[in-house]
Amino acid sequence: MKIKKFGIVLLGSFLTISLVFYLVNLTGNHIWLASFASSTALLFISSNHSVAQPRALIGGHLICALVGIVFYHWFEDHWWVMAMSLSVGIFLMLATRTFHPPAAANTVIMINAHASFIVLISTILLGTVSLVILTAVITRVTKSKVPYPSHWFAPSPRARDWGIKH
Repeated sequence: MKIKKFGIVLLGSFLTISLVFYLVNLTGNHIWLASFASSTALLFISSNHSVAQPRALIGGHLICALVGIVFYHWFEDHWWVMAMSLSVGIFLMLATRTFHPPAAANTVIMINAHASFIVLISTILLGTVSLVILTAVITRVTKSKVPYPSHWFAPSPRARDWGIKH
């Protein structure tokens, strides 16, 4: 039984990220691939968790990429800009309940890449929607116990569930 689960994770994550890498590679930018790779791991290991659901996955990536692009265009690429954009990206994901941990890296990635706004559609939206569709197909074809997504629009955890003691 465990062998089947490991096989699904191995094959599913390989097929999913391979196609996403191929699609993103068509844009000529390889730097975005790191956050997508982390998202793939999360999708196949914790696919029923709220941070792995489409709302959090797509929303988190788009929010953090947008924050990184805006901060780069306003302040250029200094260390403090990367730190500030990361903090703002995390805050906005939590505030909108679209928290997806791998997406936080997009703030720094966009600044390092000197990304333009077109990247939001040509790479981030394309990559995240591809991740959702491919994971959904693979979990259904392999007859996974918990097909992905478990909730299309499920918000990520509320403030009281963040684990921060006040």
